[in-house]
Amino acid sequence: MRAEVFALAASTIAAWGLFGLFGKLAVERIDQQVIIWGSLVVCPIVFLVYMVASGQLVPINLHASGITFGLLAGLGGCVGTILFYQLLAREPASLVVPMTSLYPALTVVLAAAFLHEELAATRIVGIIFALTAVFLLSR
Repeated sequence: MRAEVFALAASTIAAWGLFGLFGKLAVERIDQQVIIWGSLVVCPIVFLVYMVASGQLVPINLHASGITFGLLAGLGGCVGTILFYQLLAREPASLVVPMTSLYPALTVVLAAAFLHEELAATRIVGIIFALTAVFLLSR
């Protein structure tokens, strides 16, 4: 694996790990509505700063299906975040975070079905290991 890919993956894991920790701390102290409003305010600011810093703010690529899929991805992320907060409010973070972190396994299966990406035996074994890990982490 290239160093850049590893660094991006490690940074993503760190950011999402903090997301789970801070999300649990938040739902223990305030209503989920406030957290959602906080995300609504913070995310656009972070995205805007990123787009300006990376030179991607303009020109805007107006490709209809790309925009549609982008909106659907955003919808999935938003609904997933709301459901994640609801779970965190009810259950320990040590159960919720590993359980919900199985979403990449679903992406692998969907990518094989709809994008014709290879579903190699090693990926199937990886999904089985991920399920086993979540089971063990949730005990």
